[in-house]
Amino acid sequence: HTVQHLLLMFAVVPAWIKGTPSWVLQPIVRTPVGKVLFTMMPRVLPGFLLATMIIVLWHFPPFYNLTLRNEFVHVLQHMFFVFTGFLFFWPIMSTVPESPQLSRLMKCLYLFAQTIPSGIVGASIVYAAPGLYPHYADAIQRPFGLSVAEDQQIGGLIMWVGMNTVFLAMVTVIFLKYASVEEEKD
Repeated sequence: HTVQHLLLMFAVVPAWIKGTPSWVLQPIVRTPVGKVLFTMMPRVLPGFLLATMIIVLWHFPPFYNLTLRNEFVHVLQHMFFVFTGFLFFWPIMSTVPESPQLSRLMKCLYLFAQTIPSGIVGASIVYAAPGLYPHYADAIQRPFGLSVAEDQQIGGLIMWVGMNTVFLAMVTVIFLKYASVEEEKD
């Protein structure tokens, strides 16, 4: 389930942003609502804070357990994750001049900063008492015969180590591109 959420945020959203031609987005970005959604809201601090708050809130046991019991809330959670992915990726992947991308060094700082909240949420899940999410504790069958504790720890590790590995790999690629450009200038 954690992998599904990560794919929504880290595969679907970037593909959607890069796959939508700028000429489709430009008329939307120029509207009053578009200016808020594409320029003001995703800029570094608001986008970072909103994305972090959304991810943290949906992982509180009462909210997460509700998603597992109610299909409408589950779909709503996925919609929030897509929205969160958009808020997160737009400042580093924008395709329209009206809402420019961050500089390469700011992208590195932005991505590195995101390792902190994702690490805290993932570590909290890893080190929480087994059964943090009762739906999984009550499951009759577990994939690969995992215990409740192992299932929870793997989910938390995917979020903690997996997400941070993706963030740090992105930082590395962006920084190497920056260093290459700077070296060419010299």
